[in-house]
Amino acid sequence: MMIRKACISDFDTVTSFYDEVIDELKNLRHHPDWKKGIYPNRNLIENLISRNVLYLAEEKGSISGAFVLDENSNPEYCSVKWSTDAAMDECLVIHLFAVRIKERGKGTADMLLAHAVREASDTGRKAVRLDVLVGNNTADRFYLRNGFKYIDTISMYYEDTGTVMFNMYEYAIEGAKKGHGKG
Repeated sequence: MMIRKACISDFDTVTSFYDEVIDELKNLRHHPDWKKGIYPNRNLIENLISRNVLYLAEEKGSISGAFVLDENSNPEYCSVKWSTDAAMDECLVIHLFAVRIKERGKGTADMLLAHAVREASDTGRKAVRLDVLVGNNTADRFYLRNGFKYIDTISMYYEDTGTVMFNMYEYAIEGAKKGHGKG
């Protein structure tokens, strides 16, 4: 499997990938509650590709997983008492982390997450942060199993979910100062 940044020629394939993942996940008990045409939408995907922050796991010419890694976060991230003493611009945030159902159990998700942490470390960041919709227990267990620390549960607004509760997670990059950052 190869993990690489998406390029503009991947646009239609990436859009189809996320639409297919939404279809695959909507019948599962635990899912991120993404909605086709709302989150992620075509404009967002195009923007993420042009900003060079969308990563793809590709195997035999097919996308098996994807994620976004950038400095953008919901404004409520600033109110969280993170365990790493780092401002938001010293961290990277994971968004749109997805793996096809048929890839589950093959280590694809673990490799994608390890790649995100490596990218953060290689760019001198102090932490990787993310949020998980409350009730998505599969994602909660996955991040904890991969070294992320549960920090808090807060209310946030996203276009696809409205205002709901999210579990906040953080992975401290080795060597980063611990404490209660202002986020």
